[in-house]
Amino acid sequence: MATALAAQLARIRAKSSNSLDLKAQRKAHSKSLLFDPRHAASQDFDTIYQLCYEGFVELCRLDPRFAAFAKSLFSEQSKDEDRTLMTQSQNEQLNVLLEDFMCLVCARLLLNPALQAVEWLVRRFRVHEYNSVHLVMTFLPYHTHTMFPTVLAILPSDLPATLKFLHPYIQTLTSPSRHTVVYTATQNPAFLAAFNAYILRTEELGFHCSVLQSYWASIVAEATAAMLDAARSGRLEAQMQKEEDVFVRLAPVVNSALSMNHISDLRVGCYMIITILASKSALSEEALTAFMDAVTNKWSGVTHAGLIALAVLAQRRHEARLPRRTLKALILIDHIEEDLNLIKINYSVNRLALGLILGLISRFRRAPDVALASRLRTAIEADLLDEASIKTVIATLIDVHEELLAEPHASFDIAGTISDTLSHVLQSDAIGRHVREAVLQSHKASLNLQQKMQSIDSVGMTNDSINDYNMLDVVREPTSESVDEVIGRLPTNQIHEPSFLSSSDSHLFASLAHAFILASKSSTDLSRFSNLPILRRQQAMTEPLFISFHIRVWCGPTPAKARSDALEVVSDLISHNEPVSDVQVILPYVLYALADPSSQVRLSAAKLVRVLKAAYKKIIESNMSHPKRPILGDGQIYGEENGVSTRSWMSLGEASTFLERFLVPNVEESLLDSHHVGRSLAHMFGAIGSSSVKSLDLKNSLRHSIFMFLCDHVTRTPLKRVKLRLLEVLNLVQKVGSTTRTKALFPLISNYTREKESRFVEDCKQEGVDPAKLSKELLGILSSTDRDGIHMLGALIAPGQRSKSPLLNSAVFKRITDIWPSITHDLQSPLAESLLELAVSSAESGPEKDQANDAAELLRQVKLSSVILSEYLDNLPSLAENQKHTEPAWKRRKTNHGRQMAPKGSDGLRDVIGRYNFVLELTSMNDPAKHPQLLKGLFDVLAELRKFKSVSESEVSYLEVLTLDSAHEIIKANKNVLMSHANGSSVRPEVLIDCMSNTGNTQVHQAALMLVASIASTSPELILHSVMPIFTSMGGGIMRNDDEYSAHVISKTMESIIPQLVQALRGRKVNPVISLSELFLSFVAAYKDIPIERRHHLFCSLVDKTGPDDFLFALLVLLVDKYPGRPKVLDFAAGLVVQRKVTTQLVTAEKYLGIILDILDPKPSLSIHLLSKEPERSKEDKVATMLPLLTRIFKQDHLKTTIAKVFSRAEEYQSTIRLLYGKILEHIFVLQESIAQNAHLAELCRNTLESALELLPLERFIETIPVFFDNINEMVRCDSLWMSSIADTAQLRVHVMQSLKKQLQNTSMDHNAACVACLAFLSHITAIIHSTADFSLKRAAVVCADQIIEKFGKKDVTAVATAVSAIAGSDCLAVGDEDVRIAALLCLTTAIEALGEALLPTIPQIFPLAMDYLIASLDEDAGGGRLHNACVALTTALLLYIPWIMKGAWLDRFLKASHESANAEMGEQCDTVRIECLRLFAKSVEPSECISALDRTWMSAMVEGPIAAREHLEVLRLCIERQPKTAIAKHSDVLADLFLKVFDLRRVQFSPKTDESYDDEQVEDVETAANDTLIAMIYKVNDAIFRPIFSRLIEWSTSPASNKGKSSVHRKIAVWRFLHHFISTLKSIVTNYAGHLIEEAVEILNKTVLDDSNSRLLWQRVLSTLQAAFEHDQDDFFQSPSHFQPLCTALLAQLPQTATSPHSSSLLPQLISTITFLATTTDAQAQHKSLCSPLLQHLRDDRAAIRFAAVKTQLSLTEKLGEEWLGQLPEMLPFIAEGMEDDDEGVEMQVRKWVTKIEGILGESIAPMLQ
Repeated sequence: MATALAAQLARIRAKSSNSLDLKAQRKAHSKSLLFDPRHAASQDFDTIYQLCYEGFVELCRLDPRFAAFAKSLFSEQSKDEDRTLMTQSQNEQLNVLLEDFMCLVCARLLLNPALQAVEWLVRRFRVHEYNSVHLVMTFLPYHTHTMFPTVLAILPSDLPATLKFLHPYIQTLTSPSRHTVVYTATQNPAFLAAFNAYILRTEELGFHCSVLQSYWASIVAEATAAMLDAARSGRLEAQMQKEEDVFVRLAPVVNSALSMNHISDLRVGCYMIITILASKSALSEEALTAFMDAVTNKWSGVTHAGLIALAVLAQRRHEARLPRRTLKALILIDHIEEDLNLIKINYSVNRLALGLILGLISRFRRAPDVALASRLRTAIEADLLDEASIKTVIATLIDVHEELLAEPHASFDIAGTISDTLSHVLQSDAIGRHVREAVLQSHKASLNLQQKMQSIDSVGMTNDSINDYNMLDVVREPTSESVDEVIGRLPTNQIHEPSFLSSSDSHLFASLAHAFILASKSSTDLSRFSNLPILRRQQAMTEPLFISFHIRVWCGPTPAKARSDALEVVSDLISHNEPVSDVQVILPYVLYALADPSSQVRLSAAKLVRVLKAAYKKIIESNMSHPKRPILGDGQIYGEENGVSTRSWMSLGEASTFLERFLVPNVEESLLDSHHVGRSLAHMFGAIGSSSVKSLDLKNSLRHSIFMFLCDHVTRTPLKRVKLRLLEVLNLVQKVGSTTRTKALFPLISNYTREKESRFVEDCKQEGVDPAKLSKELLGILSSTDRDGIHMLGALIAPGQRSKSPLLNSAVFKRITDIWPSITHDLQSPLAESLLELAVSSAESGPEKDQANDAAELLRQVKLSSVILSEYLDNLPSLAENQKHTEPAWKRRKTNHGRQMAPKGSDGLRDVIGRYNFVLELTSMNDPAKHPQLLKGLFDVLAELRKFKSVSESEVSYLEVLTLDSAHEIIKANKNVLMSHANGSSVRPEVLIDCMSNTGNTQVHQAALMLVASIASTSPELILHSVMPIFTSMGGGIMRNDDEYSAHVISKTMESIIPQLVQALRGRKVNPVISLSELFLSFVAAYKDIPIERRHHLFCSLVDKTGPDDFLFALLVLLVDKYPGRPKVLDFAAGLVVQRKVTTQLVTAEKYLGIILDILDPKPSLSIHLLSKEPERSKEDKVATMLPLLTRIFKQDHLKTTIAKVFSRAEEYQSTIRLLYGKILEHIFVLQESIAQNAHLAELCRNTLESALELLPLERFIETIPVFFDNINEMVRCDSLWMSSIADTAQLRVHVMQSLKKQLQNTSMDHNAACVACLAFLSHITAIIHSTADFSLKRAAVVCADQIIEKFGKKDVTAVATAVSAIAGSDCLAVGDEDVRIAALLCLTTAIEALGEALLPTIPQIFPLAMDYLIASLDEDAGGGRLHNACVALTTALLLYIPWIMKGAWLDRFLKASHESANAEMGEQCDTVRIECLRLFAKSVEPSECISALDRTWMSAMVEGPIAAREHLEVLRLCIERQPKTAIAKHSDVLADLFLKVFDLRRVQFSPKTDESYDDEQVEDVETAANDTLIAMIYKVNDAIFRPIFSRLIEWSTSPASNKGKSSVHRKIAVWRFLHHFISTLKSIVTNYAGHLIEEAVEILNKTVLDDSNSRLLWQRVLSTLQAAFEHDQDDFFQSPSHFQPLCTALLAQLPQTATSPHSSSLLPQLISTITFLATTTDAQAQHKSLCSPLLQHLRDDRAAIRFAAVKTQLSLTEKLGEEWLGQLPEMLPFIAEGMEDDDEGVEMQVRKWVTKIEGILGESIAPMLQ
C-alpha cells in the first residue's frame, strides 16, 4: 500500500504546479513566442495584455469572426484568469474556446497580429502546456518557417505520445523536415488521428484555411501510400489485415470531410486519398460503393480530381452498374464525356463510362425522353469503352429492344429509338466495328434488327467481295441483288467435291452460303435453293454433300435464322426420305446445335433429334430385311484420301441407344439452357464436378464407343467452332474405360503442334473463333496424369525444340501452370529443369525472349518442391570459375582512348549471375521455411557469392540478401533444424562474418545479422567463436541507421547472442570484462553515429543483456575514454547508471574508481585492456578525463533519494549500502593522496569527494561526522589511510563540512529527523570553533552553523544561543581572518533573524566589532566589499528585529560609517546594501532618535561628500514621510535647525571655495534633495507651525550675521531657490506668503550688480520666484497697490541695466517674462498705465539696446494681455510711429512686429491712426 500510495503521490506531484516554487513560476512565465526568456520573465500581465490586445484588434479588422473572442479570451477579466485555480469543467470549457481560436488563427499565422494574439494564449492560458497538441497542429503547416523552432522552444518536456517525434528537434531547436512529418503520420497512429481531428474541427467550425487543407491533403496522401506499401510485405492474411487497418483509420475522416460543403481544397485532398486507397489496396465492394457515394456527396462542381477518384473506384469494382447516388450526380454533369476523355489519357475510365451508360439505359427504359436518348448516343460514341464493354452495352440495348417489342411503351417508341441509336453508332469510325460484331453475334437480336444492321453494313459493297468466306461475308446482302440473280450466278453442273467438310477449302461454299441466307427469307426461295442440282438433294441419303453443306451453315458464323433454317432443311430431308444409310455423322453437329446460344437454333436442333429418333427406329425395325446399313459419309465426309474409313464409328445399335438414351431425354432442358447438353455429356462420361446432372445408366462399352466416336470427329472436323465447343466438354473427362482423353485426342494435339500458326489463326478468324481460346482447349487435352502428355509438354518447351508459335507457347505455359500441382514429382523435375533453362536463356528480343519471360512467370506462379529447389541450388555454376575465364580486373580497367574495354566472356558471366538471381528469387518466393533441406545449398551459394565478390568488382548484394533471408526464414521457422549434424555443419559463420565485415550494403548487413541472431537463439555454440567480428561490423554499419527495421535487427541480435556469449565467457579463466571489451568498444565506436532517439535504449539494452553489476563500469570507462571531455557523453553515461537499482549504481561507482586507481598503479592490470593505448595521453590525463563522470553520478537526485529510502528499510539492506559507500570513500581518499601534487586532479578529486559525501541522508551524515572527525579510519572502515600531514586531515574535514552545508541548503524545514540531528550537531560545531586553529575549517563550521540556525534555529533557542556565544567570542568573530569574520557576521545575522531579542546579551559585544569591521572594510587596500556587506547585513537585522536597541551613539556611529561608505565608492552592490539599510533605519528607529541622530551627524555627511549628504537627506525625508503629523510637529524645532544647517551648505562650501568644495552641480543636487525633504515636512504640519519656521528662514537669510561678504548672497541663493520650489509646488495655497518676500525682493533687485556671478544667480532666483508667485496668484494678491507698485517700479528699473548688460541674452527674456506675468495679476488700467508709461519713455532712450528691450517687453505684454493691454493704445501711437522710423534696424523690425500683433488683435490696420 505504501508503495502504491507513493506512486500516486508522485504522479500527482508531477502533474501539479507548485504555487510556492517561484523559480518554476518564473520559468513558466518566461515562455514566449515573441520575446526572449529573460525579457519575457520581467513582463507583467498588464504589459503583455496591452501588446497582445493590439494584435487582436488588428485581427478583428481583418476578419470580423475574431470578434467573438473579445469578451472571453481577450477581455480585461482574462488578465486575472489562472488555469491552476479553475475546476476541471471550467478548464474544459476554456479548452474549447482556445482550440476554436487556434483553428481560426491558423490561416493568418504569418501575420504579426496573429502571433501577438497567440502570444496571449501562451502567456496567460499556457496553451503550450495544456493544449500542446492543438498548438503544434496549428503551426504545423508552417514547420519550415523560422517561427516553428520558437514554438518548439516553449513546448513542455513531457510531450504526449502524439508529438514524441518532436523530441530531437526540441533539443536542437531545428524544424522537422517534411519527410519526418510524413514518416510520423505513417508510423504514429495517434499523430495521424490528431491531425485528422484538427482539420475536421477547423472545417466544421467554418474556419477554412487553404494552407492547412493543402498541407493536410499532401501529408495524409503520402502517408496513406506509405502505409499501404508497408502493408504489402508478409503473408496475404496479414497484408489484408494491415490494409483493413489503414482503411478503418482513414475512411471515417474522408467521409466526414466529403460531407462538408464548399471546401474545394479539402475535397481534392480526400479524392487523392481515396484514389490511393483504391489503387493500392483490395477494398471490398461495399467500401468501393461507399467511397463513390462519398465522392459525389455534396459536390458543388465537377473536378477532374473527383472524376479520377470515381474512375479508379469504378475500375476496382466488380459490379458494372454505378450506385444510384453516384449515377444521379454524374448525369447532372454537362458534357461529362469531354471531361472523361481528358482523364482517359492517364487513367482508365472504361468501367466508369460503362456504369454511366448502363445507368442511362436503365433510366431511358423507365422514363423515355428524347434528351436522354441523345445523351445516351453521345456517351456511347465518345470512345470511352473497350471492346468488352461495348459488347455489354450493345447486349443490354438489345435486351431492352427485344423486351419492348413484346411490350411496347404507350407513348414513346423506345424500341425504335434504340434501333436508331444502334444504327447511328454503327457508322462510327471508332466503335462501329465492335457494335456490328456485337449485334450480329447476339442470339437475342431479332431478325429485323439484324437485317437492319446488315443493310446498313452492306452499303457500298461490291459483288466481287463475296469470294472470301468469313463471318462478315456470309451475312452481307447487297440491296441491289435479288435471290434470282444470286442463284442465277451459281454453277448448274455438278461439282466433284464429296463433302463441304473436307479439309481442303471449298471454292463454292461462300457463294452457296450467301444464296442460302438470301433464300432463307422465303420458304419458296429456300425450297428452290435446296433443289438446286449442284447440291444433289436426291442423293442426300447416300452422299454427304447436301447434308455437309447445311452442317457447315448451322455450325458457322451465320445469322441465327440461317442456322435454324439449315437444321430445318436436314430435318425435312430425313423425315421425308427412306433411311437407307446410317446418319450418325450428324450426331456431333447436333450436339453442337443443342448448345447454340440462340433458342431458335436449339429449337430446330431439338426437332432434328426427334426426326433422327424416328429414323433410327425405322432402321432398327427394318434391319431384318437390310441387315447391313452403310454409314453416310464413311470415307467421304472429311475427304479422307483413298476412301479410308473413319476409325471410330458407332454401331447402329450404339448410335440408336445414344440417341434414345441421351439426346432425346436432354432435348427439353437444352431448349431452356444452352449449357445443359454439355454438362450432361460430361456427366455421362464420368467427368468430375458434374454430379448435379441426372445420372444415366449406360454400359461402359457404350460410353467408350460414344467417347471415341466424338473424339474422332473432333479430331477430323475442319470446323474450329465445333472443335472448340466439343473440346470444352471432352476436356472435363479424364478417361473413359481404359482410354484417356489424351490418348484419344492425341492426334488432334499432334496435328495442332505441327500446323502453321498463321494458317490456324486465319481459319479461326474466318469462323469468328478466338484463337487463344481454342488453343487453350487444344492444350487442355494433355492431362497431368498422362506421361505422354507431360512428355509432349516437355518437348514443346525443351531447349532447341522450341515452337515458333507464340500462341502455342502461351497455351503450353498456361496448361503447365494449370496442371502443375497434380503432376507427379518424377515428371515435375525434368519439366522444371527445362523451364529453368528456358527462363534464364540469353535471348534479348523476339519470340525466344517472350518464351523466356513466360517460363519465368510460370516458375514464379507455381509451387516448387524441395527436391526441385535443391536441384536448382546444387546445379548453379561456379561464379568464381566463370570469373576466371574473363580478363583480370586490372586489365578490364584499362581503357582505349579513354573508354573502358568490355571484358571477354562478360556475357557468359552475366547469364550465370542472372541464373543465380532467378533461382534465389524462386527460392524466396516458395516459402523457404517449408523447405529446411535447402539450408546447406543456401550456405554453399552464399559462400560462392562471397568468393566471387572477393575476386570481382561486380555487385551481388541483392543475391546475398535473397540467400540470407531464405536461410533466416528456414532457421526461424524450424527451431530444431540445426540440431542434426548435417544441417549444423552446413552453417558457415565465417561467411556470415564476411557478409557483415566486408560489405557496404546496409541490407546485406541487416540480413546477415538477423540470420546470426536466429542461429544464436537455437544453436549458439555454432557462432560463439565468431561473435566479436559480428558486433564490430554492427558498430561500423547498422547501428548508424535511423529506421525501425535496423532497430529491430539490432535488438534481435543482441537478445539472441549476448546472453549466450556472456554465459560462455564466464566459464573461462580470462576475466570476462577483458573478453567483452571488444564487444563494448564496437558500440562505443558507433556512439556518435547512432541516432539520438535510439541511443539510450540501445546502450541500456546492451547493459541489460550483459549484466549491469558486472560490466556496466567497463562500458562507462570505454565511453569516457573514447570521447574525453565531452559533457554530453558524460550526461549520457550518467543516464545509463541513474535508472539502475541503488546497489548497482554503487557497485558500478566502486569498480569505476578501482579502474582509476588501477591507472595510477605502476603495474596496471585491467585498465590497460580497457583504455586506449595513446602514448600522447598520460595517466594523469586519463584520470582527469574519468573523474567528472563520478561526480555527475553522485550528484544525481535519483541516487540520493533512493539511498534515503533504503535507510528506512531493513537493517541488512542498509549494511550493504554502508559497505559499498565505505569502499567508495576509501577509494577516493587513496586517490586523493595519490594525486595530491597535481592541482587540477586534486580539485577534480575534491569535487568527487564532495558529491560522494552528499549521498547519505542528512541525519545519517550528521551522525557520521563526529565519528569521522575522531577517527577517519573507523568512519570509512578501512585499515590504512595515508595522510601525509595534519593539513590534509583538516582539508578533508573542510570538505565534509562543505558537503554538510550543501545538504542543509536542500533540506526542508519540516524534516524532523534532520532538525534533531542538526541542533545536536551545534555543540560539535562549537567545539570545532574553540579547538581548531585552521581558519578554513573554522569558517566551514560557522557556515554550517548558519545553515542550521536558519533552518531549525527557532526550535531550540538554548542550543543556538550557546553556539552564538562561541561565534561572537574571541575564537571566531574576533580572529584576524576576514573570511571567518564574514561567516561569523552572516551567522550572527541569521541568529538575530531566528531568535531576535533572545540574543540581547550578545549584541553589545557584537555591534561595536561590526562597526569597527565596517570602517576597516572601507580601506582601499582591504577590498572589503564582502565584509562591508556582512556588517551592514548585521545592522539591517538589528534594525529589522530589534530596532529599539539602536539609540544614541550607536546610531551616530552607524550613520557616520555609512557616510564614509558612501564616499568610499565600494561598488554598486555595497551601495545597494547600504541604501536599503538606511531606508530601514528611517522606518524602524524612533523619530526622536532618528531626527536627533540625523541632526547630530549632518556635518559628518556634508564632509564626506555630496553622495553622503543626499543619502542623509533621503533618510530624513523617509523618516518624515513615514511618521504621523503629530510626531513631526513635535520635532519641528529640531527639524528647523537641521534645515538651516542644510541651507547653509552653499555658504560652507563656497566661502571660500577650495579644492575639497562641492562643485555647483553637486550643491544644487543636495539643495534639491533638501527642498524635497522640506516640502515633505510642510505636508505634515499646519500653517501655525510652519509660518514661524518660514519667517525664521527669511530672517536667517537676511540676518546681520549673514551679511558679511558673499555669505549673505550664498544663503539667499539657497533660500530663494527653496522659495521658488515652495511656491511652484504649493501654488496658490501659499501666495500670501509672498508678502514676506516683496520688500526683500525689491531690495535685492535694486542692489544687485549683474557683473557678479553670485549676484546675478541670486537676481535670477528672485525673478523666477516672483514669476511663480505671479503665475499662481488666484486671490488678486498682487493687484493691491501696496504689493503691485513696489514690484512694478523695481522690475521696470531693471530694464536699462539688463538691456545693456553683457549677459542680456540670458537675463532679458527672464525679466520680460516676469514683467509680463506681473501685468497679468491685475486688470486695473491705472496699474497697466504705470507699467506702460515707463516702457514708452524707454522707447525714446538714446541707447538702441534699451529701446529694443522696451519694444520686446511691449510685444510680450501685447501677446499675453491682448485687448486688455491695448487700452493704452492712444498713448502708444506716437511712440509706435517714431519707432517705425527708428535709426536702429533691429528696433524698427521689432516695432513692426508689435504693430502686426496689434492689428491682429484689433482686426484692423492702425496705419490711419499713426497718420
